[in-house]
Amino acid sequence: MCGRFALYYSREQLERVAGTTRWADAKDQEKRYHYQPRYNVAPQQTVPLLRTVSGERVLQPMRWAFPIRGRTFGKGESPPTVINVRAETALEKASFRSALDAGQRAVVIANGFYEWSAADAPGEQQDVGKIKTMTKASRIPYFIYHGVTKRESKDHLALRNAHDMIDRPLFMAALFVEETEMNRFAIFTVAASDKIQWMHNRMPALLETEDQLQAWLGVEQVPARVAVHRCLRPTEQIVWHP
Repeated sequence: MCGRFALYYSREQLERVAGTTRWADAKDQEKRYHYQPRYNVAPQQTVPLLRTVSGERVLQPMRWAFPIRGRTFGKGESPPTVINVRAETALEKASFRSALDAGQRAVVIANGFYEWSAADAPGEQQDVGKIKTMTKASRIPYFIYHGVTKRESKDHLALRNAHDMIDRPLFMAALFVEETEMNRFAIFTVAASDKIQWMHNRMPALLETEDQLQAWLGVEQVPARVAVHRCLRPTEQIVWHP
C-alpha cells in the first residue's frame, strides 16, 4: 500500500520535475493553499498533483482522501474515503470506474514513500519474509525511492543518509474526483515487486518511463482501460533504507 510519502522538493524543483510552471485555476480552498516541502505526507493532507487540462500539464493541489459514493454513514459521521485504489479491480468498482471514464487521472510526485515492517530485511543468505515477534509500534519504517543505479549499495541497510542518492522522483499513478472546494485523490497500488515483497504485499503503481507518464496523463488520447493495463504494474527499479 502507500500510507505515507515524502515530497520535499522546493517549489522550483517540483515544477522542474513536473515539466510545467503552470498551476490550475484555484478553487476556494486552493486559494488558501501554499506549497511547502514535507518529509511526511499523511492522508487527508493536501499536495500538488500533476494532471492535464486541455492537453497541457498543470499542477493542482488536491486532498489525499478519495470519497466513496453510495455508501451510507451515520449522522455526524464524515463520508467514507480511501487513500489507495487496487489497480486490478479499479475498473470493476463504480466510484473508481466513473472517475476513470471521466479522465480524472493524475500523478503524485514524490521523493519516496514509507513502509513499516516487522520482517527481517533480506540478505544474500537470509530467508525473505521471516517475521519477528514485534508489536506494531516497534515495526521498522523503511524509505523506498528511485536510487541512482551506479550508486546503489548491495547492503541497503547500511545506508543512513541517502538524500544525495535521490536524483529521480517517483511518479505515482493517482485517481481524483472533482469537488467544489478542492479535488480529492487516491493512489493506485499493485502487487509488490519481488524486491520489496518481504516488506509488504502491495506497493504504489510507479510510472517508470516518460512513455508511461505521457500515456497516464494523456486522457484524451489513451482510454482508461488501456492506460490501466499499460501503466499500472510493479517495478524493481527502487532501493530502500531504514
